Amino acid sequence: HMPMYFFLRVLSFLDISTASIVVPKMLVNFLSEDRSISYMGCATQLYFVIFLGATECYLLAAMAYDRYVAVCHPLRYAIIMNNRIRLSLVLLSCCTGNVVSVVQTAWVFTLPFCGPKKVNYFFCDIPPLIMLSCTDTSSYEKQIITATVLVIFTPFCLILVSYASIISSILKISSAEGRHKTFSTCS
Repeated sequence: HMPMYFFLRVLSFLDISTASIVVPKMLVNFLSEDRSISYMGCATQLYFVIFLGATECYLLAAMAYDRYVAVCHPLRYAIIMNNRIRLSLVLLSCCTGNVVSVVQTAWVFTLPFCGPKKVNYFFCDIPPLIMLSCTDTSSYEKQIITATVLVIFTPFCLILVSYASIISSILKISSAEGRHKTFSTCS
């Protein structure tokens, strides 16, 4: 049970951090006449929103792997999911999230901005920023869509494969009570 609680603590921290990045500025915008954000403030907010979101996607894949090991290899679970592996999975999720965030933030903020320079959105996000650019953004949009699909699709596929293996293992359990208990653990 300890590895899953470890992952849940990290997931909770990521969720709280995401809300802490967006909500304070959003509340200030609701309560004041001045709804501006500095260039650096927007870049910082965008970096952290992407970093936390991408990290969470990969952390969910790590959590699915944890459940896979717990159900499909229960006798070796303590050996496979030791403290070093848990920490490595979290750090790998963070590193991947950091790389994705740095690349996507750098892509967006290398664009030349012109016009009213007002983001019509409640936080700095990529699509509204791209609309402020005064150059052809089609190649940037393709790069960002590709990166976003990889960030979402790769962990999603890992989660699907993990849970397909889990369901296959559960269906091989002979007792109905054992299947029910295992399904309830996974859900």
